[in-house]
Amino acid sequence: MSTKIEKESLGILYIRWSDEDSKVCAQCGSPIEYLYNDGGRIVITLQGRIRLYTCYYSCSNPTCTFSDPFTLPQEIVLPYKHYGLDVWHWVITSHVEFHDAYESIANRLKAHYGLEVSPNTVKAIIETYLIASSQEADQKTLQLVQESGRIYVALDGQRPNNGESGLWLFIDTITNRILHLEYLKSATWEVLKEIFVKIEAKYGVPIEAVISDHQASIIKAVKEFSPTIPHQFCHYHFLKNLHRTVDALDSHLHVKLSEAIHQLYICHLQPLAKPLIVQGRELDRRKWVAPIVNDLTQMLGERTHDFDIFAGFNIYQKLSQYLEVLKELSQETLPVEQLHSLVKRTTIDLKKALKEQAPLVQKLKMLLPLFHAVREILGRTPAPKSQMKQAVTQWRNRLKQLYQTLTGHQVPRNLKSQRVSVNTPLEEIVAEWIRLYSTHQQGLFHFLKIPKLPRSNVALEKMYSLEMHHFRMTSGRAQVGNIVRVKGGELCIVQQNYSPNLIDQVLLRQDRDQIKAGIAQFRERHRLQSAAWHTQQLGTPRIHQLIKETHDFLSNP
Repeated sequence: MSTKIEKESLGILYIRWSDEDSKVCAQCGSPIEYLYNDGGRIVITLQGRIRLYTCYYSCSNPTCTFSDPFTLPQEIVLPYKHYGLDVWHWVITSHVEFHDAYESIANRLKAHYGLEVSPNTVKAIIETYLIASSQEADQKTLQLVQESGRIYVALDGQRPNNGESGLWLFIDTITNRILHLEYLKSATWEVLKEIFVKIEAKYGVPIEAVISDHQASIIKAVKEFSPTIPHQFCHYHFLKNLHRTVDALDSHLHVKLSEAIHQLYICHLQPLAKPLIVQGRELDRRKWVAPIVNDLTQMLGERTHDFDIFAGFNIYQKLSQYLEVLKELSQETLPVEQLHSLVKRTTIDLKKALKEQAPLVQKLKMLLPLFHAVREILGRTPAPKSQMKQAVTQWRNRLKQLYQTLTGHQVPRNLKSQRVSVNTPLEEIVAEWIRLYSTHQQGLFHFLKIPKLPRSNVALEKMYSLEMHHFRMTSGRAQVGNIVRVKGGELCIVQQNYSPNLIDQVLLRQDRDQIKAGIAQFRERHRLQSAAWHTQQLGTPRIHQLIKETHDFLSNP
């Protein structure tokens, strides 16, 4: 049997048996009889309000399954719902795919379709979809996990705020499916162990490996649940623990250099009662030093980025190089005492600031190469696999040698955890890194022996990141400059050639390879924008132009 959706008159639809199909029961072959219709109901679609009549039929054979009244399938509206499926589809797509907020969706429905839909109704539609989709996904997950026959659990939780519950996700890394989610106020080992038990009971498949960070409650939960299963420690979290030390030092360095630059005399020049006269011409000293102030301010705009860019250390290096350029400017200004004194004072103050931070920079010079070395080792694909473990062991031995060089003693056997601060001696920082490796050592390399066991929880971290991104988008975002720089050109082209009637044709004519190339181009632009934001390369310093202008000014009285 098939459904015929027939428009009898404007705004009226009947869901009834197609005239082209014989009214014969597909199960018993008996004739199908028309009974009645439901009298019709109002359905609101994107095209407007319609009255939808649903016809009821039954098999003439009283013993047939279809002898009770039944209706034909339709894709216009959900049972007992007021809005058509096209409205539902539009609302869900706007929120899930395009991150529109409830109120924004309601406003656009009114503007584009004249539909008065409240934000609460939009919310109800989305929540209904989320629940239905989750339930359907659970069935698919059950099937895939049981076909796999084993589970590798990756787990992580968001840090709760002000005593609120935090979301914990448990993912099977083999099928890449979410096994379980739970909001926990306290993730004790007893609670986590019970969740492991629930997962095995739910899927009827054993947990054969676990991957997580080095959280004490997770470690104990795994041991209590099954002491023999491999517990892989996340490489990303291990590196993050090392990174906290250098990040704290680098952030402090950044702050101190920023304070020193903002306190420079040239940044607070007041206008003179009388203009400065040089070779018979007026010269505004505040405008003259503006290129130097701009250069220094631009340096401070650099930002730390994950494990790659350390802003404080980079600014220190740039300031050291900048001092050499200031020397050149100092020579050019010798004939003008007032200008020469400004440059000299700036140079002296910058040298003093760099000298004060030299001990901190020395720590970073020792630690940063070590950090980048272990990051490179853990990020490589070793062949043979044993090379990674050997390389990390050699890295640990470098730490031990450095500790012995600094202290003249062997590394103590029972190292205790300590909070690292800016004033922590370098040898204690090195000892803390050695301790961190010792506590992680046994769990860093299980992935080398177990196929499909990842080395890190990056997938989970990305999932959380996407979740946070979605909520930030749906709640509103003020800064859109980078988006304009990534996609602004294409948007202008679309606006210039836009026609609603051509949307379907454009989509049907699309070339898949070109679409992929365009998306890749967007990603590359975004990467470059991010690199520019984080790095804030100095480019061509304005001081060079100032040197030339000063030379020309003084050479041509």
